[in-house]
Amino acid sequence: MIGAVSTQFLADVVGWVLLTAGVDKALRPSRFIEQLASLPGVRRLARPIAWAVCAGEVCAGIALLVGLALAVAAIIAAALLTVFSAVLGYRLLVGDADACGCGGLATLAEDGRAHLVANGLLLMAATFVALAASGVGAELPAIGRAIAATSALALLLSLHVGRAIQMVLRARRNVDKSFMRM
Repeated sequence: MIGAVSTQFLADVVGWVLLTAGVDKALRPSRFIEQLASLPGVRRLARPIAWAVCAGEVCAGIALLVGLALAVAAIIAAALLTVFSAVLGYRLLVGDADACGCGGLATLAEDGRAHLVANGLLLMAATFVALAASGVGAELPAIGRAIAATSALALLLSLHVGRAIQMVLRARRNVDKSFMRM
C-alpha cells in the first residue's frame, strides 16, 4: 500500500510541475522561444521546438496526474527533465545565469543552481515512478521507497511552494494595477 501511495504521490508532484510549467510556457511563450533561439543550432526551429516541449510537458503532466500509461509518461518526464537540466547546465557553464525561460523553478535562483537541484529531484522522482510502474524495483521494501521519496521531495516542495506564492503575488499585483488604471 505504501509503495503504491508513494508512487502516485511522486507521479502527482512531477505531473503537477510539468503541467504548470507547460501551461506557463504556452501562455507566455516569448521568453522560452527567445532562450531556445539563443542556443547553438536551434534558431530556426525555436518556435516549433517550444510548442512541442509545451505539448510534451502538458501531456506527460496530465498522464502522470491521472495515472494513464504511468511508465511511459514518467519516461517522457525523465527525458524532458534530462534535456532541461543539460541546457541549464550548459547555460551556467557559458555564464548565462538567468537563461531558462521555463516558467518553473528557475525564477527562485538567479544563478540557476537551485533549479538544477530541483530538476535532479524531479528526475529521481520520475525515474522512481517509471521503475515502479513497470514493475522493476518491486522487490525493494515499500517503506524504504516511501522514505526515500519523501525525503527527496522535501526540498523540491519547499522550492515549489515559494514559486506558487510568487505567482499568486504577481497575479495580485497585476489585478491591482488593472484597477488603478480605471
